[in-house]
Amino acid sequence: MEKNNENGNFAKVRGVLTGLAPYIAIAIFLIGIAISLAGPYFRVKLDEGGETVTHYYGLIDMISNASFKPSLRSYFIVIYLGFPVLSAILIVLGRFNTRFYTAATILLLFSGVNSIASGYVINYVFTWSAEPAKIQIWGVLPIVCFFVSALMTLVINGKEESFTISDITEAGITVALAFIFNLITFFKMPTGGSVNLQMLPLFIYAIRRGPLKGFVTAGIIFGLLTCLTDGYGIATFPFDYLLGIGSVAIVGFFGNLILGKDQKNYNLKGEIFIFVGCAIASAVRFAAGSVSSMLLYGYELDAAALYNVGYVFVSGGIATVAIMALYGPLARVNSFFPVKSVEVKGKEENKEASLEEPKE
Repeated sequence: MEKNNENGNFAKVRGVLTGLAPYIAIAIFLIGIAISLAGPYFRVKLDEGGETVTHYYGLIDMISNASFKPSLRSYFIVIYLGFPVLSAILIVLGRFNTRFYTAATILLLFSGVNSIASGYVINYVFTWSAEPAKIQIWGVLPIVCFFVSALMTLVINGKEESFTISDITEAGITVALAFIFNLITFFKMPTGGSVNLQMLPLFIYAIRRGPLKGFVTAGIIFGLLTCLTDGYGIATFPFDYLLGIGSVAIVGFFGNLILGKDQKNYNLKGEIFIFVGCAIASAVRFAAGSVSSMLLYGYELDAAALYNVGYVFVSGGIATVAIMALYGPLARVNSFFPVKSVEVKGKEENKEASLEEPKE
């Protein structure tokens, strides 16, 4: 009897902590932002009249200093204010649908990785610096807070978003195929970007495995590998690779509608959502590439848009047509090797739990 009471008390405490966890995650990254506003974020040594002068810039300086490029100031506003606020909204909405937790996790991971890479972005701005910009302790703590919050939202989401051996195996095959397709290009742009089939296996993986696993596989793993081998510098990673290629995660949100239960052949609804998901993902990649062109290469908005539209939508369109053509065989393969979705699994578990009789 006492043991049952102890288990009941533990369950109550766990329930309270689980209910508070989303708000704790929000509090953590808000604390990180507050910390970043409190002191110097970057240290930059500049050559001024033959002398090396050390300057310290806080996050407020990066946002409000009129001497910096508008694109650079917008970059810090989006990363440290825009995405965190949107993440907080998604975490609150996650109580109604766990996919919102997934979206919040992706945004927090993106902000964390961008925070790490922000020093390289600064180096593109201060081309006359005597040495690379260095992130100070006031900049390290927000990075930690972003990743801790992302981990918390991942834990809140439960086992459905944990990587299994099957997930990792398929991710490895996907990255290998995408890497090979990346080497087979139809044409290349002068300062980065090409038309190829790399998005095809990445789209398929996101559809089968979901948005978070799609983002980690495409944006973080494949994105980092291609960034290091393309030779354009790590400063291009946040927007051109992490967000640009990681945008395939968007089609993962439509996975249940594309590869639904008992789906074994072509289906008009599935074809429509393939087109919609891939189109949105391509639009996000186009926006990310345009921001990178303005931020790193000094392009104006119209020039950046014209440059990126030349290859992003062509690559995305080719991949979309290929997936729509292969939809029937893909659905049949998925029926032989199914992946349970978060929503379906949750409903099944709740149904089973409701049928269980309480134990005395």
